[in-house]
Amino acid sequence: MAAAGVAGVLVLALGLALGRAGAVGPAVTLVGAAYTAFLLAREEGATARVPLCAAILLLAAELAYWALEPARLRAERTLTVRRALVLALAASGSAALALLVLAASSAEARPGIVLELAGAAAAAGAVGIAVWLLWGRAQA
Repeated sequence: MAAAGVAGVLVLALGLALGRAGAVGPAVTLVGAAYTAFLLAREEGATARVPLCAAILLLAAELAYWALEPARLRAERTLTVRRALVLALAASGSAALALLVLAASSAEARPGIVLELAGAAAAAGAVGIAVWLLWGRAQA
């Protein structure tokens, strides 16, 4: 379990050192698989930290891709600010989606769960729409 996580970190480090964007996906997959195996091995199962880990994995992948871009693209201040905002919104959206899945998987049959799930879905949808609108403006 830990070996897969370590392998993922090493693959990412090697990919960044060699400038290979193709290493990012497998690296993040290995780390995510290690975390999933860790959760499955525990008696408690998934915890409230799962949404945070989802956001961190997304941030790690996006920042790795960002680091591999040509320096001239990273130097534009306006683009950097917009991209950082979109990245923050995407991380928030991934955390909201993970929270929704976590709530749905651990939900007991009670009347208020439908409203809670609808609220979480609305929050994730709002973040998705905000990212989509900001992305459209950044492209224009």
